[in-house]
Amino acid sequence: PKSINPDTGSPYGVDFPDISVQDTARLQLLLLKEELGISSIKSVIGGSFGGMQTMEFAVQAGSSV
Repeated sequence: PKSINPDTGSPYGVDFPDISVQDTARLQLLLLKEELGISSIKSVIGGSFGGMQTMEFAVQAGSSV
């Protein structure tokens, strides 16, 4: 990414932090809950990366999914 790393003052480039499946699932669950006011999810589906996220939703949200 070309965004500036505040520690170095230079673009992040290859030093940009890794983003995991857990990170993306946590962000999506946070947005659903805090921004949209959704307290439970009846179903989630996805193939490939989306499939990994659905499993992570179950781990992070438990009975809310």
